[in-house]
Amino acid sequence: MSRIFKLLGWLLVLSLVAIVVFAGYVAAAFGLIPGLRPPVSTQTPAAAVDPAQAKLLETKLNGALGTPGPFAVELTEAELNTLLHVPLGAESRLREAGVRLGRGRLDFSATVEGSVSLPVRGSVMVGLEAGRPRLTVVEIGIAAFTLPGAAAQLASPVVDQIVDLDRAVAAEGNLRFDKLEVTPEKVSMAGVNNGGSRIVLRGAGAITPPGKQPSRSLPSGRAESASGNEQYLALGDSLAANVGASGPLAGYAGRVHRYLETVQRRTFGYTNIGVSGETTGSLTTSGQFQQALDLINRLKNDGNPATKVSYITLDIGANDINVVLKQPSCKSDPQGGACKGGIANALNAFRSKLESIVTRLNEAREPGSVLVVLTYFNPYNLGTGLPFETESEEAVRQLNEHIRAVATASNVPLADVYPYFGSDAGILTHILEGDIHPVDQGYERMAVAVADALDAGR
Repeated sequence: MSRIFKLLGWLLVLSLVAIVVFAGYVAAAFGLIPGLRPPVSTQTPAAAVDPAQAKLLETKLNGALGTPGPFAVELTEAELNTLLHVPLGAESRLREAGVRLGRGRLDFSATVEGSVSLPVRGSVMVGLEAGRPRLTVVEIGIAAFTLPGAAAQLASPVVDQIVDLDRAVAAEGNLRFDKLEVTPEKVSMAGVNNGGSRIVLRGAGAITPPGKQPSRSLPSGRAESASGNEQYLALGDSLAANVGASGPLAGYAGRVHRYLETVQRRTFGYTNIGVSGETTGSLTTSGQFQQALDLINRLKNDGNPATKVSYITLDIGANDINVVLKQPSCKSDPQGGACKGGIANALNAFRSKLESIVTRLNEAREPGSVLVVLTYFNPYNLGTGLPFETESEEAVRQLNEHIRAVATASNVPLADVYPYFGSDAGILTHILEGDIHPVDQGYERMAVAVADALDAGR
C-alpha cells in the first residue's frame, strides 16, 4: 500500500482519536455535570472495509498523489470511510468508527473498547492553517451526555497538544494543502506533494488493571438507622449518603452495619449523617461534624459504660478537588499552571483539614472504638488507556496518597477502596449515564474494603 494512502488514512484516524481523547479529557475536567443526559447517538456504524473497494481507492490516490508535485483529489463519504478504516487494524481500541460529511464539517462516531464499550461522537469544522488541516471542535459527546458548550472553546489547543500534525507528517517530506473543502457530497483537496511522508502516532497511555475481585459478598443493610447501646456512625459526602444506590440500604454504610452484626453476632445501632457535596471545609461547618461529636460525647458521658460509638467510617475529600476543577482557570486551561497550582493548593489544604478532623475524632471517641478512613475510586477510569484517564488517575492518586498518609500518621485503619474499582468504572458506577456515583455493586466493593480494614485490625 502506498505511503500516501497510509498517510491520509492516519490523518483521519488522528482526527478521530483527537475527538475521542478530548471528549474524555474534558469529561474529567468538567466533572460530568450531573443531570445532563441527552440520548445516545444512534448513527449507523460504517460497514467493514471491502478489499476490492480499498484497492480501487488506493489506485485512485496513487494516481493523484503518487509522485512529487501538485495534486488534486476528491473523495466521497464512502471513500472517506474506507480510508478511515484501513489503518484501524484488529488491535485498535476504536470500533465502529465512522465519518459523515457536512458543509465544512465532519461528524465522527466511534466506540472505544475498554472495560466497557464507550460510545463517543463529535463534530469538527475543517479548514486550513499554514498549509495543514485545522480542526475546530463544534460538539463532543461521550456515552449518554453532551459536554457543555465551553468545551468547544478549549478544543483547538487541546487537540493540538494531543495530535501535532507538524510532527505527524515527519521528516521525509510533507503534503502541503492549498485547498481542503468539505461538502455533504465530497471532500476536495489540492496542494503540493514534496516527497514521501510518514506518520508518527502517539500511543495510548498505560491501562489500569481491572478492579480486584472481592473474596466475599456483603449484602444490603437491614435498616436506614437503628438504635442500640453500641453505635456504628457513618460520616462523609455523597458516598456515605448512598447517592447512586438503588436505595439507602444498598450503600456501603448499610452493608457495613449488617456486616458488623453478622460477624460479631450482636446488635449495633446505626447512625448515618453523610451529606452529599460535603467537603473537608463544609464538614466542620454544616452541622454534620458537630452532630457526630455530640453523639459520641453523649454516649461517652451518660454514665453507662455499655453505651458508646464503637465504629466510625469517614469518606471525605473528592469534592475538595471538584471545586477547583469547576473554576475558570481549569475550564479555560485544564493543563495550565493556574489549574494545576489550584489543585496542588487544594490538596495541601485538604490534608491539613483532614488531619484536624481525624485528630478531633480520635480525641472524642472512647478507648477501644475504631475509626476507619476510606480512599476514593476514579469514576473516569474506563480501561481505554486514553490520556484523560492518565490525568484523572494522577489526581485520584494524589488525593489517596494524602488520605493514606493521614491515616498512617493518626494510627487509624485505612479502607483502600481504589483497588476494588481499578478500570471498572463503567461497570461499577453510573459514569456512562453522566453520574460519577457507584451502582449497588460498586457500593458493595466499598463495603468489602471497609470490612478488610476492620478484619486487619482484629
